Amino acid sequence: MSHISSELPVTPIIIHWRAVSEIQKQLTLLNSESFSEIIVVDNSQQLTAHTVTSWNKKTTLISNHFNRGYAFAANAGGFEAKNEWLLFLNPDVEITAQDIETMISYAQVN
Repeated sequence: MSHISSELPVTPIIIHWRAVSEIQKQLTLLNSESFSEIIVVDNSQQLTAHTVTSWNKKTTLISNHFNRGYAFAANAGGFEAKNEWLLFLNPDVEITAQDIETMISYAQVN
């Protein structure tokens, strides 16, 4: 597959709880130019907005004051997202923008 020429119509939403090194790796893999936004929901108050934007400039951080669970965090991220497609990710998923482009292309024709 060729290089992604424009932003994908998807918002990756990463639900985080005590997985700082995994988040850093994941945000590095998700190329900023491929997305208009990436949302990280922090259920453990370990991250700062400055930290996540240093890893990926288009990242928005939602910091919950305490861990209300995965579903609550997923809903919080979903409410903030502005794209047509939402992709909920755990921090340990190693996926690239190319992989996501392939999934979206397949979904659009099927």
